[in-house]
Amino acid sequence: MPRTQQEIKQRILNLNEEVQQLVEKADAHITELIEGKISLQYVTSAPRDFLTPYEKAQSLCFVTKYDSLPEPEPIDIRNYKGRYYPNNIDAFRHLLNEYRPIIQNHDDSTHFSKVHSLCRQKLENDDPRVDLSITVQLEDREDITKRLLRLLDQKSKAINTLIKSCEFGYIYNGILQHSDHNYTRRYIEEYSSGELHYVFLRHAMVCSCVKQELSWHHYLLKVLSGVVMGPL
Repeated sequence: MPRTQQEIKQRILNLNEEVQQLVEKADAHITELIEGKISLQYVTSAPRDFLTPYEKAQSLCFVTKYDSLPEPEPIDIRNYKGRYYPNNIDAFRHLLNEYRPIIQNHDDSTHFSKVHSLCRQKLENDDPRVDLSITVQLEDREDITKRLLRLLDQKSKAINTLIKSCEFGYIYNGILQHSDHNYTRRYIEEYSSGELHYVFLRHAMVCSCVKQELSWHHYLLKVLSGVVMGPL
């Protein structure tokens, strides 16, 4: 029997609840809290630019990728012969594809773990003669570099928890990017039953949460890169 409108609405509400529980579990890692205006100081006396060519390309790609990451749209539902379908499922496919380099491709320079390592390296460095050193201060000039470093570590753990609670391997390796035969039976069943719509929706919601957790990493590298998209 096809689902009724009320059953669909309830299922989506249940998904929202489920994702919220995942977020609460992930955010349990985060105990550091930074409030108020901060200032960043980027210092190096090493005989080279602030970043190596690889680091510059890495930070630029991450910042511009992050800036363009989509947020989940409300589901646009249409009735076709007594059955309900999402009109905008392609938007969810697009969203999941856009997040792939950041959450799935471990070898990609924009993967969150590599971006975290880059930020951590610069915040930890206290010798500008060797490499770029980033220090962070509050309005009262209190140095909170170590606190921000601790917060970024906690954010990275939260992202790991979110990803491990999901099935992005199935999404990318069995559906969107590859055709791993280990997922074929499940893919057929969920595609035919319509369950796949909910799988896409759940993972899209989690992607949005990952983006929020990366906001501090993005801020550090965006200020450094100074890149702003130009007009037509």
